[in-house]
Amino acid sequence: MADEPLRRSLPKGATANPTAPPHGGRPPPEVLRNAFHTCANYFETIRKEWIKSDEEQVRVIASGITPDSGSYEEIMREVVRSGVVAAWSKLRTDSDFLPLILPHCDASLRDAVQRVMGLADVDAWLPDRYGEASERWRQTWAAMGLDPELDALLPKLRAAGDALMMQGEEAGKVAGVIESAMTNALRAFADGRGSRRALGQALGLRKMTWQEAQARGEEWVRAHQARFPGRNQLAKCIGCHPSVMSKAIKRSVYLNARAAEARTQRLPRAVDANVARMQAPAVVNEGSDELDRLIKEQQADARRDARRPRKPRAE
Repeated sequence: MADEPLRRSLPKGATANPTAPPHGGRPPPEVLRNAFHTCANYFETIRKEWIKSDEEQVRVIASGITPDSGSYEEIMREVVRSGVVAAWSKLRTDSDFLPLILPHCDASLRDAVQRVMGLADVDAWLPDRYGEASERWRQTWAAMGLDPELDALLPKLRAAGDALMMQGEEAGKVAGVIESAMTNALRAFADGRGSRRALGQALGLRKMTWQEAQARGEEWVRAHQARFPGRNQLAKCIGCHPSVMSKAIKRSVYLNARAAEARTQRLPRAVDANVARMQAPAVVNEGSDELDRLIKEQQADARRDARRPRKPRAE
């Protein structure tokens, strides 16, 4: 039952651990900053209205209306604490500020917000600093002793909003620099003043090296039952230029052996690159002895071809 005021204090649609903003997508940094500052101002307004209404509470009791009378609750809730109830309603239900900031609070700040909301809930039944339990609207601000909690929370809320604003400004500056560099490179290339290399660097493109092509090509062939689809098709499958793939095949013993097998056995060379990219790789674990045997056979065939004398041409 002790956590009931805390759960009841959450705004509609908010949870104790929200994972996404209620508006779908991340709002602009200036909107988040204003939301954090507005929530802090609402908490400050609740404190000011509560302290001001405490003076009215003394006047009500001094007028002869005792706290145990039936009219006392009606006067306190609808007249004396009306400013507190209005500020509380704005914070909790009548605005989107609190649901907006909760997903962007860290765990400690979110817990602090929910704790203060539970402790300052007008309808909560909680003990005051003197140990007397009653509804919060009956208690004075001094008796609740919430100044330390609120004084620690308000600067954190405003600082969190300012931090989000600064992050957004830095990200905007970086994005502006990148966009400017890309635009200048595209204009230079369109006017004939820039090279493809400069344009690729500005757009963040990078040519695949033959070492990367070799590693990806070997992985692709192993994942497709050691079937070599051909140089051009393999280059399409891994996303490199055919000339780079030629260099990778020339320096790879494994790809050379698979290419020789494809030529000898006349395996079908056309493999749909789009389908190959979408297939989940099923890696084939080939034994090292079998691989060594194939490589030795290819080397022996090459030596035998080199020693075989050429037949003279017929006149």
